[in-house]
Amino acid sequence: MRRRRWERGGLIVRAVRRRHPSAATSEPAPPSAAPTASASPTSRATPADPKVTNSRQIVMIDPEGKRYTFTTMAQMAAGMRVTMGENAPSGFCEKSYRKGVEGGGSFPAGRDAFLAACREGWLKSERWMRQQ
Repeated sequence: MRRRRWERGGLIVRAVRRRHPSAATSEPAPPSAAPTASASPTSRATPADPKVTNSRQIVMIDPEGKRYTFTTMAQMAAGMRVTMGENAPSGFCEKSYRKGVEGGGSFPAGRDAFLAACREGWLKSERWMRQQ
């Protein structure tokens, strides 16, 4: 297993590259596999689990012109949720949207697309945190 780190929008993101399942039998199932009730309680989830929707739809453009896709927004929301830990505010996605509009950002796919991306990352991150 190989780990890579890169900085994205002020957050440090880690990605884990796994070998093909047939290459090593001792590795867990790929992240896209749905968890089963018989899964071992000692199996460890990685920051790459669970995966977010892979979409290149532009959901936000910041005031400097940087474009953010659905996938990027979901990943950023997940990272923020993990960073906040137990102190996560309610209504984070709605507040982020409001601040984005007030700060001069634009949302070409609309409010609902931005909120869907944010909520997906937020909820998947919460599930991941519960597994830890």
